[in-house]
Amino acid sequence: MPLPEVGDCCSFRVVVMLIQLEIRNFLLSLKPSTRAILAGEYTKSLREFASTTALALSQATRLSPEDANEALNRAKRYLGYEQMPQQMNGRGSQVLSQSALEIFNEKRGKIITFCQGMDSMLGGGVSLREMTEFSGIPGIGKTQLAMQLCANVQIPAFFGGVEGEALYVDTEGSFTPERMNDIAIALHKHLLHMVKSRGKKPEHAKRIDEMCAEEMLKKVFVVRCFDLKKQIGLIGELPNFLRSRPKVRLVVFDSIAFHFRHDLDDHQQRNRLVASAAADLQSVAKKHNVAVVAINQVTTKVEDDSSSIVPALGEAWAHACTTRIFLYFKDSFRVAHLFKSPSLPEETCLYRVGVEGIRGVPRGEKRQRDE
Repeated sequence: MPLPEVGDCCSFRVVVMLIQLEIRNFLLSLKPSTRAILAGEYTKSLREFASTTALALSQATRLSPEDANEALNRAKRYLGYEQMPQQMNGRGSQVLSQSALEIFNEKRGKIITFCQGMDSMLGGGVSLREMTEFSGIPGIGKTQLAMQLCANVQIPAFFGGVEGEALYVDTEGSFTPERMNDIAIALHKHLLHMVKSRGKKPEHAKRIDEMCAEEMLKKVFVVRCFDLKKQIGLIGELPNFLRSRPKVRLVVFDSIAFHFRHDLDDHQQRNRLVASAAADLQSVAKKHNVAVVAINQVTTKVEDDSSSIVPALGEAWAHACTTRIFLYFKDSFRVAHLFKSPSLPEETCLYRVGVEGIRGVPRGEKRQRDE
């Protein structure tokens, strides 16, 4: 390789000095313990630093997942990724930000549940670019709901769907292709009925006719996770998978808690890993425009002389979820309770689980049972 000219060498030294100054100023903005670790172990450019994940940074340094996530968020704010308008820099690459209208349009992407009350409660369905948790006792229908979403994510755009694919991470062996097939058959019949009743265009009718259960099952990618190590590794590989499968709009973990609760006795280590996994899943949801749905188990919380059933994984996980729904039985009804949302009020609705999948409870049926 030819030696650079003198002018090129000077320019190179100036660039290096600017990068070092940028890193030094950034490090000064961190708390002392984090600064001490990164100053000795991290010398890359700040932009390269900001593009990594909390899990990768924690593994490469001695930082806890919480401190790694805090440092990355501070780096992004320092670079102006969160407040600068979208523009081109001198080298032709885009500043990583969006206008309010772009964010609004992306947030409108919803995956319906087929329970009208639940969809209304969620503002139209499960949102893309967010992490949604469904928790509840065994037998309440969590896995049924997850499989219903895997079918519904494929609803074509001309019916208001997101027309995507799904990744189903099965940690407990709950996914059954036969049940998924039942749900897909019911969805296909429903869409055929809608085409006929609404007088859709011939090309739309042809598209729905081809959308049989077998084709729907081909668009649900199932990964069986047998231990926590594989689950953590899979979360780290999600960005690569989603880049290779750009049509995926739904990522399901069923359940998110199983291996965290059964493979780890050290509560502090578990909390660190949970916080790191949650931060990475949040990042995946936003960067890849997917809905991350976490099916969660429950645990008993004891306070004073009383106890209650609450979602598992504690506060670190609770703060990371954008939306949280608790599923439970009341009398002979299944109830969904929205108890956390950044923009929607707390609310409950009834739902049922049938051969065809998740559906709402007709008003007449509710009145009869109330009587």
